[in-house]
Amino acid sequence: MNNRKSRVIIGLLILIWTVLILIGYYRSHKPFTFDQVFILSKAIFQTAIAGIMIVLWGGLGKKLYQLFFSTYHPTLTRQLGLGLGVFSIIFLICSACLAIHFWISVGLLLGLCLLVFQDSLLWARQLIAVVAKFHPITHWEKSIFWLILLNVLLAWLTAASPPIKYDALLYHLELPKWYQIVGKFSFNPLNERWGMPQIGEMLYTFIMSIAGDSAATILAWFLGLFALLATIEIFPNWQENRWKWLGIVTPLAGISFVDSLSWGYIDWLTYFWGALALQALISNITEGNPHPMVEVGIFCGFALGTKYTAGALSLAIAIGLIWLWFTWSPWRAKELSKQNKQYLGGVIPLIGAELTFGLVILAITLPWWIKNILAVGQPFYPLLFPAGPMTPLRLRFYSLQPVWGNGWTSVLLPWMATMLGVEGKVGFSSSIGPLWLLLSPMAWLGCRSQTGERKVIIQIMSIIGVILWLIWGIGARLSGIMIQTRFYWSLFPALVVLAVIGYENISNLGQKPLKLIFITDGIILLIFTFTTIQMVTLTLSRKSPQYLFGIISKEEYLQDNLGWYAIAMDKIYKLKPSKPVLLLFEPRDYYCLPYCDSDEILDEWYYRSYRAGAELVNAESILKEIEKQGYGYVLVFMDGIHYVQQDDKRYTVDQWRLLDQMLTSLKLVENFGQSYLLYKLPE
Repeated sequence: MNNRKSRVIIGLLILIWTVLILIGYYRSHKPFTFDQVFILSKAIFQTAIAGIMIVLWGGLGKKLYQLFFSTYHPTLTRQLGLGLGVFSIIFLICSACLAIHFWISVGLLLGLCLLVFQDSLLWARQLIAVVAKFHPITHWEKSIFWLILLNVLLAWLTAASPPIKYDALLYHLELPKWYQIVGKFSFNPLNERWGMPQIGEMLYTFIMSIAGDSAATILAWFLGLFALLATIEIFPNWQENRWKWLGIVTPLAGISFVDSLSWGYIDWLTYFWGALALQALISNITEGNPHPMVEVGIFCGFALGTKYTAGALSLAIAIGLIWLWFTWSPWRAKELSKQNKQYLGGVIPLIGAELTFGLVILAITLPWWIKNILAVGQPFYPLLFPAGPMTPLRLRFYSLQPVWGNGWTSVLLPWMATMLGVEGKVGFSSSIGPLWLLLSPMAWLGCRSQTGERKVIIQIMSIIGVILWLIWGIGARLSGIMIQTRFYWSLFPALVVLAVIGYENISNLGQKPLKLIFITDGIILLIFTFTTIQMVTLTLSRKSPQYLFGIISKEEYLQDNLGWYAIAMDKIYKLKPSKPVLLLFEPRDYYCLPYCDSDEILDEWYYRSYRAGAELVNAESILKEIEKQGYGYVLVFMDGIHYVQQDDKRYTVDQWRLLDQMLTSLKLVENFGQSYLLYKLPE
C-alpha cells in the first residue's frame, strides 16, 4: 500500500515538474505568437460554421423531400441543393422585413438546427458513406486522389485569407457587406448589380453576419466541392467504377476552375445547379423519377435565381425535353398513359411538361423579379429597359460593350475558348483546361451500338452542348462581356458527362495495336499535374500560407495581392471622411465601404461628361453636380484610365481632355504611386 502511495506521489511530482519545465521554457521561447493562433483559429472556426450550415441545409432539403416527394429518394446533393435554395429565399424575406444582425442570424441558425436536427444527422451519415466510396485502388487513381486533395487544400488556404478577387470586391461580397452596414436587405442605387438575382449573395450575407468576411469565401469553397460531387451523382452507378475521378478532374484540370474554388464568386453555385438539374433529368430516364419536371424546374429556377446567364440552362433543357419526348419511347408512353392519349394526339402531355417546367422556374425566381419591381418598377433591372439609376445612356453603355474577336471566334468557339481563354485576360477570361475538348467528342464513338438509355443520354447532353455553343457564340457577337466563359458554367456539367462517356469509350477500344486507355490516363495525369504546379505557384505567390500562419499581416497580404489599391482603400477607410469619396475608373469599393462609391461599370465619367447623351458638359458643371450629390473627394484610378483608353473606343478624345481639365482644377491630397490620385473637392 505504501509502495502504491509512493508511486502515485512520485508520478504526480514528475508531472508537476514536467509542467513547470514546459511553462518556464516556452514562456521565454514562444513557438508561436498570439496573432498566429488567432488567425488560424478564426479560419478553422469559419470553416466549421460553413460546414455546419452545409449539414443543416442538407437536413432541410431532406425534410422538404420527405414532405413533398415522400415516395422518392433523391441523391445527397439534390437534398442539399433544395435546402440551401429554399433557405436563401427565407433569409431574403427575413433580411428585408426584419434586419441583418448577428443575433438574428444566430437565431435562424439555432431555429434551423432545432427544426432539422435529426434529418441533418441522417444527411451527415449519408455524406460520410458517400465520401467513403472515394477510395482509390490503382496507382493512377491514387495519384489523381492526392493531386485533388492538394488542390482542394491550396484553394482553402486562399479562401480562408482576406478576399482579393475582382468580382468579389465588386459585388459578390460587396453587396453582402453593404447590407450589413445598412442593417437590412434594401435597394442599393450605387451598385447596378443589385438588380441581379442574389441567391449566392444571400447565402454569403447570412454566413458573413455570423462568422466574418472569409466565411463567405470558405462557403463558396464548400459549394464548389459539392458541385463536383453533384456532377458525379449524375451517373447512377458512379460508385462502382473509376469514371468518378474523371468527373472531378475534367473541370479541375483548368486553373480557372480549381483556383475559383477560393474566390467567393457564384459560378460554382451555377455549376452546382446545372449538375442537379441534369441529375433530375437523367433520373427520369434511368429510375422513373415521378416528378421530373417539377424537380428539374426547381433547380433551373435556382440557377436563374443565382445568375441571369444561368437561364441558358433552362432553355437548353427545354429543348432537350422535346428531343427526349420524340426519341425516348418509355417516357412518352408513361406520360401518354397518364392522359389516356394515343401517340398521334399526344403532344399535349409534352406541352404540359414544358408548361410545368416553366411555371416552376417562374415561381422559384419570382422573389427576384418582385424586389426589382418594388425598387425601380422594372423586373429585369439593370438589363433590357431603362429604370432607376440605369438611364438610357448608361444602359446603352453597359449593353454595347466592345466585341472581342470576330465571327470565327463564335464559329470555332470550343476550340477558341480552350486555346485562347486565359485567366485574367480580355476575351474569355478563363483557362478551362484541355480535357473538355479532348474527351467530350469521344462520347460519340460507337454511339449506334449503345443501349437505348445511354444513347439518349449522349444525345441530350450533346444537345445541351450545342445550345451552349449557340448561346455563347451569339452572345459574344452582341456584347463583349458575354464572351466570358464563367457566364455559362451552369451548362458545363453536360460536357463532363460527355467527357466521362468518352473516356469509357476509349477504355473499351481494346489494347491492340495501342493501349489507348493507358496513354489517355498518362495524358490526364500529366495535365492535372501541370495544373497542380500552377496552383502551388499561385498560392505561394499570394502568400496565403504566410498570412494564415501569422508570418505577414492582413495589410501586407492585401498590399502584396492588390498593390496600390489596398493602400488607397486603407487610406480612405482610416480617413473616414464626412463626405464620401467618388471613385473614377475603379469598380471595387469593398475595402473602403461605407466611405466611397465605386465606378461599377466604368461609365461614371462617360455619363457625367455628356448632357442627354449627346452634348459635352463643361468641367465646372460636372464639379457642381458631384458636390450637389454630397461627395467630398474624388479618387482616380490612373491604370484604369489607361486600360479604358486602350480597349474602349466609346470614350472620345474630348472626354479625356475634359477629365484632365477638371482634375487640374482640384487639390491633390495624395498620390498613391502614380496609380491612384486622391483629390479634394472645393468647399
